[in-house]
Amino acid sequence: MNTQGAPTEFHGPKGKLTIVPEPAGTRGGYDDLRRAATREPIGQGLRVAVASTADLPRMLAALGREPDVPKLMALRRLQALEHTLSRELALGPQRHTIEQIAAYSRDKWRDTDASFSMLTLEP
Repeated sequence: MNTQGAPTEFHGPKGKLTIVPEPAGTRGGYDDLRRAATREPIGQGLRVAVASTADLPRMLAALGREPDVPKLMALRRLQALEHTLSRELALGPQRHTIEQIAAYSRDKWRDTDASFSMLTLEP
């Protein structure tokens, strides 16, 4: 890895992977993100840590890029949905998987704008 703090890119058959030593908007890099991360299944029995729905928009907003505004709005909507779900289930924040939030939002918010559907992983 690059020791100067600059992102390092790797290219493979499944696409590009960029390692960022200290993501924008974090306080101390990955240690800051680890506190609220959830473990999500990615297949074949593997689970990876994913930044919380509170941390994702904070990092994206810190980059200050105009093309990211629609994704930022979608992430903030997802954060609001998780907050509503947590409150209704009387649980603390950041305790739900992406699948639980998506299922809840499909049922609860069926007639509203599901703009967070534009959040995708790009190969």
